[in-house]
Amino acid sequence: MSMKYKPNLYDSDPRDFLKEEVSFYVKLIKKYKPKKILELGVGTGRIFKELLNLVDYGVGIDNSDEMLSVCEKGCFGHNNYEL
Repeated sequence: MSMKYKPNLYDSDPRDFLKEEVSFYVKLIKKYKPKKILELGVGTGRIFKELLNLVDYGVGIDNSDEMLSVCEKGCFGHNNYEL
């Protein structure tokens, strides 16, 4: 079964826990210092794009081309990732 995703809804969600979620992953990256990351279900890249400055390389996977398109725009300026 295929679902229709609405990328604009993901990035417009104002709930505070979403900001805390990004902070949580940034802290993990800083603590463990991985060189590479893989995000399954990367969606719009809300977390992914924030981590790219902290790693050598990132891979994001999603089954929605529309979400990946938004993610790619959000990763503008980075050359250390693949979607």
